[in-house]
Amino acid sequence: MAMIMIKCLPALLTVVLLAAGTVAHFEPTSKQVVQKTAEFNVIYSDFVNSELLHIYAFNRTVTRNRTEGIRVSVIVNSTKNETPVLFVVRQLQAVVSFPIPLVLRGLYQRKHFYLDVSRTLCQPETKLLTETQYFYMDVSTLSNSNISFQLQAQRVEKFLLHTNEPFNFTATPSQPQYYEYIFPEGINSVIVKVTSPLAFPCTVISIQDILCPVYDLDNNVEFIGMYQTMTEKAAITVQKKDFPRSSFFVVVVVKTEDEACGGRLHYYPITPEEQPIQGNRSKLLTVTVTPAISSELYVGSVLFCLGVFLSFYLLTFVISCIEQWRQQKKGGLLTAVIGTSPDEKASLLGKAVTPDSVLGSSFEGYSYGSLGNSSNFSSEAITDSMTSGEAAIAG
Repeated sequence: MAMIMIKCLPALLTVVLLAAGTVAHFEPTSKQVVQKTAEFNVIYSDFVNSELLHIYAFNRTVTRNRTEGIRVSVIVNSTKNETPVLFVVRQLQAVVSFPIPLVLRGLYQRKHFYLDVSRTLCQPETKLLTETQYFYMDVSTLSNSNISFQLQAQRVEKFLLHTNEPFNFTATPSQPQYYEYIFPEGINSVIVKVTSPLAFPCTVISIQDILCPVYDLDNNVEFIGMYQTMTEKAAITVQKKDFPRSSFFVVVVVKTEDEACGGRLHYYPITPEEQPIQGNRSKLLTVTVTPAISSELYVGSVLFCLGVFLSFYLLTFVISCIEQWRQQKKGGLLTAVIGTSPDEKASLLGKAVTPDSVLGSSFEGYSYGSLGNSSNFSSEAITDSMTSGEAAIAG
């Protein structure tokens, strides 16, 4: 058995060497990596392919008591969906990546492609008073041909929302926006109001905690926090106790389609390769954060409403008691009048009892079966008739 293994050993070594040579022959060449120190507010135009990788290194000074955002904008001049350009942003505590063309799915899994993308990077937390932080942006693709792109990073100076101060901005499905609000001292609840002069495109308003990364795309904005779809107006009440850092993000995302807001589908492609007509999906919005009513004012308003309702019930009860007292007094008075003489009735009623008062008209001496006025019959006529009657009987 040992002799057989010794005889087979050269053949096995030959196979292993051939395999190693084959693997070495087909091993891909090393990719060229170009790293640049980049600056803000500078547009970098370059190209990338499967053999070329670009890395842009940015640095910024982070202050503990100051909050600012960084916005990265990218444009790619290629419609090759099979080999997109991948952008990866590596931060201290988060990684944000997105391909271009950016694919966002709508109803029935319809695909919408975007070549112009802008994303906001959240600021990592720092414990020092001032700290220099770095973040890197990698650009790569698997396409064999060159694909050109433009890249720019900008500081978002107006990143904080202030109480009772309207803030205007524009958003699209591939260019979402979000801003930070910090609760001032003495305010425990606020109302975030978002308005727009246009009903469509449909928009999603989301309130998220200060965490990185931020869910700010149409396919993931509903994963965290609380959200609300809107056309022209939206409002969300936010309480300070729900956020440990006493601050939150207001995220605004424009949807790729309008069915979620009651809109209609403009065009449905027949073939999967044909893209839907997107039209203008840009929307102008205004965000205003106003203080909500305090708990004391809320309780006072509730008690005031209850007092108003109880006052109506109390007034109705008093009127009912007064009316019942009047009915009882009237019933006792009638009973007393029925059981007394006419003079006592007159004294009880406060006036003399006369025929006129009883009959309601002047008493003229009419009786049942009378033919005329009783004044025509005098006492003398009655005496004469009685005398004549007595004489007739005597005779």
